[in-house]
Amino acid sequence: MVDTGCHILGLPLESTEAIKTIHLLSEKKYKIVLIIENKETFYALGSPQKHSKELSRYDYFLYIGGYSNRATVIIIKILAASGFSFYYAGDLAPDGILILQHIQNIAGKSVTPVRMDVSTFD
Repeated sequence: MVDTGCHILGLPLESTEAIKTIHLLSEKKYKIVLIIENKETFYALGSPQKHSKELSRYDYFLYIGGYSNRATVIIIKILAASGFSFYYAGDLAPDGILILQHIQNIAGKSVTPVRMDVSTFD
Protein backbone atom coordinates (compact mmCIF):
# COMPACT_ATOMS: atom_id res chain seq x y z
CA MET A 1 0.00 0.00 0.00
CA VAL A 2 1.37 3.40 -0.96
CA ASP A 3 -0.05 6.68 0.33
CA THR A 4 1.49 9.52 -1.68
CA GLY A 5 -1.21 11.98 -0.62
CA CYS A 6 -0.43 11.90 3.12
CA HIS A 7 -3.98 10.84 3.93
CA ILE A 8 -5.24 9.89 7.35
CA LEU A 9 -5.77 6.14 7.32
CA GLY A 10 -7.54 3.95 9.85
CA LEU A 11 -6.40 0.34 9.96
CA PRO A 12 -8.21 -2.45 11.81
CA LEU A 13 -6.35 -5.24 13.61
CA GLU A 14 -6.63 -7.60 10.64
CA SER A 15 -4.91 -5.10 8.35
CA THR A 16 -2.09 -4.34 10.80
CA GLU A 17 -1.41 -8.07 11.16
CA ALA A 18 -0.67 -8.22 7.41
CA ILE A 19 1.93 -5.43 7.50
CA LYS A 20 5.53 -6.63 7.56
CA THR A 21 7.49 -3.38 7.34
CA ILE A 22 6.96 0.35 6.85
CA HIS A 23 9.11 2.31 4.40
CA LEU A 24 9.16 5.94 3.40
CA LEU A 25 8.68 6.81 -0.26
CA SER A 26 12.11 8.44 -0.24
CA GLU A 27 14.59 6.64 1.97
CA LYS A 28 16.19 8.73 4.68
CA LYS A 29 18.93 7.91 7.14
CA TYR A 30 16.66 8.77 10.08
CA LYS A 31 12.96 7.96 10.07
CA ILE A 32 10.83 9.61 12.75
CA VAL A 33 7.36 8.79 14.04
CA LEU A 34 5.30 11.08 16.25
CA ILE A 35 2.85 9.12 18.37
CA ILE A 36 -0.08 11.25 19.50
CA GLU A 37 -2.30 10.39 22.45
CA ASN A 38 -5.31 12.62 21.77
CA LYS A 39 -7.53 12.78 18.68
CA GLU A 40 -7.81 16.58 18.65
CA THR A 41 -4.03 16.92 18.81
CA PHE A 42 -3.64 14.31 16.06
CA TYR A 43 -5.91 16.19 13.69
CA ALA A 44 -4.16 19.46 14.52
CA LEU A 45 -0.66 18.02 13.99
CA GLY A 46 -1.39 15.33 11.40
CA SER A 47 -0.90 17.61 8.38
CA PRO A 48 2.72 18.75 8.68
CA GLN A 49 2.68 20.45 5.28
CA LYS A 50 0.21 22.95 6.74
CA HIS A 51 2.38 23.76 9.75
CA SER A 52 5.88 24.73 10.78
CA LYS A 53 9.19 23.16 9.86
CA GLU A 54 9.24 21.68 13.35
CA LEU A 55 6.33 19.39 12.47
CA SER A 56 7.58 18.57 8.99
CA ARG A 57 10.52 16.72 10.56
CA TYR A 58 8.18 13.81 11.38
CA ASP A 59 7.72 11.18 8.71
CA TYR A 60 4.81 9.30 10.24
CA PHE A 61 2.04 10.30 12.64
CA LEU A 62 0.30 7.63 14.72
CA TYR A 63 -2.80 8.35 16.77
CA ILE A 64 -3.17 5.87 19.63
CA GLY A 65 -6.15 7.18 21.62
CA GLY A 66 -4.72 6.52 25.07
CA TYR A 67 -3.31 3.13 25.95
CA SER A 68 -2.49 1.08 22.87
CA ASN A 69 -4.93 -1.47 21.55
CA ARG A 70 -3.69 -4.60 19.75
CA ALA A 71 -3.59 -2.89 16.34
CA THR A 72 -1.45 0.01 17.57
CA VAL A 73 0.85 -2.36 19.46
CA ILE A 74 1.52 -4.16 16.18
CA ILE A 75 2.18 -0.89 14.32
CA ILE A 76 4.53 0.35 17.07
CA LYS A 77 6.51 -2.91 16.89
CA ILE A 78 6.67 -2.71 13.08
CA LEU A 79 7.85 0.91 13.23
CA ALA A 80 10.54 -0.06 15.74
CA ALA A 81 11.69 -2.97 13.57
CA SER A 82 11.63 -0.66 10.51
CA GLY A 83 14.17 1.65 12.17
CA PHE A 84 12.00 4.57 13.20
CA SER A 85 12.91 6.90 16.06
CA PHE A 86 10.00 7.55 18.43
CA TYR A 87 8.53 10.82 19.69
CA TYR A 88 5.36 11.16 21.75
CA ALA A 89 2.90 14.01 22.30
CA GLY A 90 0.63 13.25 25.22
CA ASP A 91 -0.98 14.63 28.33
CA LEU A 92 1.05 15.74 31.31
CA ALA A 93 -1.39 13.89 33.57
CA PRO A 94 -0.09 10.70 35.22
CA ASP A 95 -1.74 8.51 32.55
CA GLY A 96 -0.01 10.48 29.78
CA ILE A 97 3.37 9.75 31.36
CA LEU A 98 2.45 6.09 31.90
CA ILE A 99 1.40 5.80 28.25
CA LEU A 100 4.81 7.17 27.25
CA GLN A 101 6.46 4.45 29.34
CA HIS A 102 4.08 1.86 27.87
CA ILE A 103 5.12 2.85 24.33
CA GLN A 104 8.80 2.59 25.30
CA ASN A 105 8.18 -0.93 26.57
CA ILE A 106 6.37 -1.96 23.37
CA ALA A 107 8.96 -0.39 21.05
CA GLY A 108 11.94 -1.57 23.05
CA LYS A 109 13.61 1.80 22.57
CA SER A 110 13.53 5.27 24.03
CA VAL A 111 10.68 7.63 23.22
CA THR A 112 11.24 11.38 23.31
CA PRO A 113 8.38 13.47 24.74
CA VAL A 114 7.24 16.42 22.61
CA ARG A 115 5.95 19.59 24.25
CA MET A 116 5.39 17.77 27.50
CA ASP A 117 7.00 20.44 29.62
CA VAL A 118 6.06 23.11 32.14
CA SER A 119 5.83 25.98 29.64
CA THR A 120 3.45 24.04 27.38
CA PHE A 121 1.38 23.01 30.39
CA ASP A 122 1.15 26.61 31.58
